[in-house]
Amino acid sequence: MTGTDGGENRELFAALRSAWEDVDPVPAGLAERMIAAVAVDDLNREFQLLTLVEGVEVAVRGEDGNRTVQFEGDGTEVLLHLAAPQSGVVRVDGWSRPAVLAARLAQEDEEWSAQTVGDGRFAFDHVRRGRSRVRMVVQQNEAMREFTTPWFDI
Repeated sequence: MTGTDGGENRELFAALRSAWEDVDPVPAGLAERMIAAVAVDDLNREFQLLTLVEGVEVAVRGEDGNRTVQFEGDGTEVLLHLAAPQSGVVRVDGWSRPAVLAARLAQEDEEWSAQTVGDGRFAFDHVRRGRSRVRMVVQQNEAMREFTTPWFDI
């Protein structure tokens, strides 16, 4: 497997690929079935994660339109309270179990970093209305992992 132009390597790899294709070919339609399975699984996950908590709306000022949204999955629970002051921007207060180490709220063309407290609480100030999702790093049993909510409207 020496050579300065890599020609011998290319020939060897081509021979190996051909041998594997002859001995163990890829099943017909495998790629299409896998794409469909992943798409269905992702849809199921989004339906399972997004739960609108009814009866928890808080009217701080007349008709502000405050609401609470809850997400669950993979051992993580997130509760978001969306408070809309009269200025038209929204404050998002969040609580997470397990505790959140870092959080970002993303919209199509903008992102906000959260102010984290360390005990699972975090907040985003001056968020504009629109389709949003929250991406967090949580710590559970000495391990850090990422949790992302499905898209929701603020």
